[in-house]
Amino acid sequence: MLLYHGSNIEVIQPHLLRQLRGLDFGAGFYLTSGREQAERFSRNIRRRAKSGAAIVSVYEFDDEAVARLLDILRFPSADAGWLEFVTANRLKTYQG
Repeated sequence: MLLYHGSNIEVIQPHLLRQLRGLDFGAGFYLTSGREQAERFSRNIRRRAKSGAAIVSVYEFDDEAVARLLDILRFPSADAGWLEFVTANRLKTYQG
């Protein structure tokens, strides 16, 4: 599966950085399956940073291999469980 990351720089090797604010899905390296979404995000990041270029980095993701290594939460839709998860992350109270 191809996944995309929008930024104002090319990200060849992702690194997790300490987060100072509550993000929707917690600390991590954010990817999307939608190239158009990554393109919009890269333009927004570039505009806010006032540097770099709007760049979309593309990654080949082996879902089955990762599932053997990590516990993965899946939210097929924005239901009550998804909302609870996002709210807990924004408040930095998620205890996953």
